[in-house]
Amino acid sequence: MQAIYKLQPQEINEDFIRALRSTFEHNTHVKITITVETDEDETDETNYLLGTKANKERLLANINSDKRITFTEEAFDTFVRENLGP
Repeated sequence: MQAIYKLQPQEINEDFIRALRSTFEHNTHVKITITVETDEDETDETNYLLGTKANKERLLANINSDKRITFTEEAFDTFVRENLGP
C-alpha cells in the first residue's frame, strides 16, 4: 500500500500521527519518506510539461476547451448508483 499526504508543516501533529497509525495498523513495517517541495519544483514540472511545442499546444487546447458536463443533484445521484453501485 502506498499513500501520499501533501500538507503544511503545522499539520504534522498528534492527530495526524494517530491517523497514520490507524491507516497502517495492520502492516508490520511502514517506511516514511519526507520530501520538501519548493515553488521551484512546481515551476520545473510546468516547464517540463510545456517543454515541447506539441505538448504545449495540446495542454493549452485542453485548458481552453469548454468540455463540461452539468448534472442536477438527482441526475448525479442516479449516475453514481448506475455506475458505481449503492
